[in-house]
Amino acid sequence: MSTPSGKVASTSRLCVIADTHIGSKYALVPVRFRPANPGPAGVFMTYMFDCWQHFVKACPLVDCLIINGDTLEGSHPTLRTAPEAIDTNPLHQVDMAIETLGPLRDKAKTLWLIRGTDFHEGKWAEAIEQLGIELKAEKWSNRRRSGEVLDGTFAGHVLNAAHAQTTGAIYPGTLMNRTAWFATLADRLAKTIPADIIIRSHTHSTGKGEYMGKWVLSTRAWKLCGPQAIARMEYYRAQALLDLGAHVLTIGPDGIAWRDFAYENYKAPTPRRLG
Repeated sequence: MSTPSGKVASTSRLCVIADTHIGSKYALVPVRFRPANPGPAGVFMTYMFDCWQHFVKACPLVDCLIINGDTLEGSHPTLRTAPEAIDTNPLHQVDMAIETLGPLRDKAKTLWLIRGTDFHEGKWAEAIEQLGIELKAEKWSNRRRSGEVLDGTFAGHVLNAAHAQTTGAIYPGTLMNRTAWFATLADRLAKTIPADIIIRSHTHSTGKGEYMGKWVLSTRAWKLCGPQAIARMEYYRAQALLDLGAHVLTIGPDGIAWRDFAYENYKAPTPRRLG
């Protein structure tokens, strides 16, 4: 609600997380779901879940939680090598996600689930739909608890959220500026609902800025660099661009404020002694 002067009369908070990849050896796996002998990946799962638990404890109560895609690691149906998931059974990954996300869900009045890539969440999105039922996500329609593109209003602002975004540039600002430019063009052609807050994910690299009167957020992730990222991007590039964590947007009488919950990439304590 806005006052006659245009200021918001009360304070509202929105939490955004994305790319949790629950079930991956390099992301979020609750302790009781891990293998008895996880091997070297055990340290990655422990580190990431410790960061996650810190965030859940530190995150304030929010009016809305958006989970912006690639929530589950999935079965990697097109991957020719071994999957990065510790268990490719979609229902087992849903069980992991309920335990992981449940405490954060308890802090939010509403939850909106956005679908990620088919590679991670399946061609028919059965698992993410089941997760939406379990976590009491908002309905997109009578029988659907997730969707690809979310257009909505929050505290007097129009918001657009989708998982995928343009890729290829090494500068997050380039990607966000490009998104804002196309959004402005689509608005002027009357082909979309005009939004003044745009949320994108997928790249595991963060940035935020205001372009052409629109706020654009590229979200942080909850997955360390795995073999696929290293093979596609080169190790140092993948490490340099990776940003871990989450975001809370506060809209109040003084305008919009962003808070990043940032976590460092995992680094081995010391180099190995080679000889």
